Amino acid sequence: MNVVVLNTVLSNTGDAAIFEAIAHTLQLNSADPIEFTALDSAAAQASQLYPQWKIIQQPTRSTRGSRALRAASSRLRTTAVRIITRSAVARRAVFLLGARTDFVHALRQITEADIVLSSGGTYLVDHYNFGHRVAEIAFAHALKKRVFLWTQSLGPFATEQSRKLAEELVPLVDGVYFRDARSERAWQSVGPLPALSDVCADVVFSLYDPLKKQARRSEDQPLVLFSVRDWNQAVAGGDFSFESYAAAMRAAAEGFIAKGWRCQAVSTCQGVDGYAIDDSETARRIFGGLQMEINSDFHSPQELMAILRGADLVIATRMHMAIMSLITETPVIAIAYETKSTELFHSIGAPASVTAIEAVDDAWAAMVTGSDDPTATAARLDEKQLNALRANASKPAEAVALVSGLRK
Repeated sequence: MNVVVLNTVLSNTGDAAIFEAIAHTLQLNSADPIEFTALDSAAAQASQLYPQWKIIQQPTRSTRGSRALRAASSRLRTTAVRIITRSAVARRAVFLLGARTDFVHALRQITEADIVLSSGGTYLVDHYNFGHRVAEIAFAHALKKRVFLWTQSLGPFATEQSRKLAEELVPLVDGVYFRDARSERAWQSVGPLPALSDVCADVVFSLYDPLKKQARRSEDQPLVLFSVRDWNQAVAGGDFSFESYAAAMRAAAEGFIAKGWRCQAVSTCQGVDGYAIDDSETARRIFGGLQMEINSDFHSPQELMAILRGADLVIATRMHMAIMSLITETPVIAIAYETKSTELFHSIGAPASVTAIEAVDDAWAAMVTGSDDPTATAARLDEKQLNALRANASKPAEAVALVSGLRK
């Protein structure tokens, strides 16, 4: 059984955790071995990080040349996919003439797939042009592949471009799963739900941390981890200032240092040469001159969970940094730069543990560090809650396996 997963960005540890969790849950529900292929936006980098996975360059994305040249190449590739989707004659010609190209190699993965999945994530949203993603899904649909979208945060499709693309996407999929009801409503605003659909916990909750019950640390000095990122817009509307966010994060670090805590910056997007995002560089700008350790290395999901397991508290701007903290039962305070984090913490009954990024200011920093127990306002899940989330996050795999004939 061949399963192709579209739209992966495995250089991002959060996205790698999504892919790992999809493969894990689907294989658990399958009677036969499955070969998974990831079509990734930067396959060469990701293959070095995860040599155990089969990773192919995404057909509509280019990694060669300058930024302008890559963008032009990606637009050309997307147009080519749309043309061969509409014309079988054009498809045969492209496959023949470009047989040795990475473009055709990637498309062949889709043609040979038994099932096509679109990775869980937050890419079908208004502030991204997701036309190339729709083009690849349309190609799979034209080949009569069954296409399923894993747990998504999407919408609201308020712009003309995003709404048009969403309306094109709706009839192409056999199933779609949402992280929250808001995303489900956004989908329904542009078209009907497919037969296979549900609101489920993020698939990463299905990953099990077998070491979380081990002794956390032997040190007396408590440890707080900071995950920061560059950003330029408010999550709930209104004004946002990155400088205000950065100053608040620095003030929080100063508060913890004054209380005798050890502080370290670490994130899910860092340590990969050539990857456009490096949160450790943002951490250096924010925390420069403080007694802050900057962990700038790349970490796989399991490696990052081992680091999280050793902390007493996590301040997480990255959502999957927060999710992996919850998996390891580490108290976490979240900063929402998109609605997905707000929806997540409300869904687990911890609305007081998440703050919109535009509301992260000096007052927030004083609140976080002012208590005798800074973990008091943090979210933390027990084993019963985690088991419930794990079962809920596995529902897409159970349903897809059932309708696709994977289960016994």
